[in-house]
Amino acid sequence: MLYSQDHKPLIGIMPFTTQGIRTDEAGIIESLIQSYMEEMGNEVIRLDPAANLDVSYNSGLFRPPEYIFSGSISQEGANRILILEIHKQTTGERFLYTSTHKTLSDLILKVRSIVTVAVTTGETIRTESDPQEQLTATKLAGTWRGDGEIQVVRLSRNLAGTAVFTSGVQMNLIYTIEDNTLKVFQNSPNTERFYHPLPYHVARQLSAEAEPMRWEFRLYEKGKLLRGKRIGTGVRYEGANILELVPGTEISAEWTKYGR
Repeated sequence: MLYSQDHKPLIGIMPFTTQGIRTDEAGIIESLIQSYMEEMGNEVIRLDPAANLDVSYNSGLFRPPEYIFSGSISQEGANRILILEIHKQTTGERFLYTSTHKTLSDLILKVRSIVTVAVTTGETIRTESDPQEQLTATKLAGTWRGDGEIQVVRLSRNLAGTAVFTSGVQMNLIYTIEDNTLKVFQNSPNTERFYHPLPYHVARQLSAEAEPMRWEFRLYEKGKLLRGKRIGTGVRYEGANILELVPGTEISAEWTKYGR
């Protein structure tokens, strides 16, 4: 359990990121998640990512949240994918829960059970005690199964690689190893096919204005799992119109080596 029954923590909810999902759909899911958390007896506040939270805490405006919920809602093919990430402030632990649904209606119907499962059985994705492997180009060389819109990643010992997207397009990569952290960088011109399944006009504008994608990983599970984050430009849109571009958007990412 993330918390005991005799103590209900303050939970902060960050705005969700979206990809291929209308903002009104994301708003429905966020509101339902907050409502169900409150039904469980918790205090819930919405957090502004642009606010200086330390100042708010120190000035007594509100006590610091013990847990921070963030997440993403994306569309891959015909499926809606909901990812909830829970950050336990006191220990630095992070928990991840992912669910896939064929329709928005199915996702809405199951939000209550998703919230219950997420806060009780979330998978720990990063803790201070996670054993990290030493990174070397030799260990990285090979084929990796990507996540999200990336199907396959191939890394070579010469600090280069390629990623194949679900849209069929290929991205060239370069990488470095710094302080036992793998840093992977996009090394191809942007194309709208990197942003499938966004609507074409949204993907085309995003490809013209977005910063290059990059990833940061640590190595786990005897060299078979890269775990970390993808950093790029997030987007809010309605129909074919972009409402906001959000540079520096971070999304949890994992690549798994084939043959594990």
